Amino acid sequence: MSPYPHVPPCADPPALGDRVSADDRAALGILLDLSQALLSAQVRSEVEAILTRQSVRLLGTRYALFLRYLPELDVLRVTAQAGQHADDLGRTLPRGQGASWRAALGPDPVLHLRREHLPPWAMRRAGVPPQHVLYAPLRSSSGRLLGVLTVGREDPPFLRRDEHLLA
Repeated sequence: MSPYPHVPPCADPPALGDRVSADDRAALGILLDLSQALLSAQVRSEVEAILTRQSVRLLGTRYALFLRYLPELDVLRVTAQAGQHADDLGRTLPRGQGASWRAALGPDPVLHLRREHLPPWAMRRAGVPPQHVLYAPLRSSSGRLLGVLTVGREDPPFLRRDEHLLA
């Protein structure tokens, strides 16, 4: 049952129906699934797990990680993961270390690193091929840092559309 019973089911407007691609329809379906799953989440760890799982589906990524900000320690810690090469659960990054902190402390809604131009401060894992990576800091409505959602894949490169989906 819909959490919004008062809202009628949405159909494609006739003017747009032929121009909505299959990829867009699939993405909208995943966003709807994400929205419904988040509405049912009871605790922070459930929200983080849902975000990582659905990000892998939505963006077709190899992996997704959620790094929760722990203000009492001033660190980012991996608290949720999904996909291949996602074996970082519990890993902790001190302030300023790695691209996740660059994203968290930077002005942009999403930090986009292309695999062919990875900067020296981007952490690489042994045995894992270079990836295109997006880092999206998540903040409370008051601007307080909650964490960073990180997604990566080998190919295809991320598009502006992918950045907007995470922002």
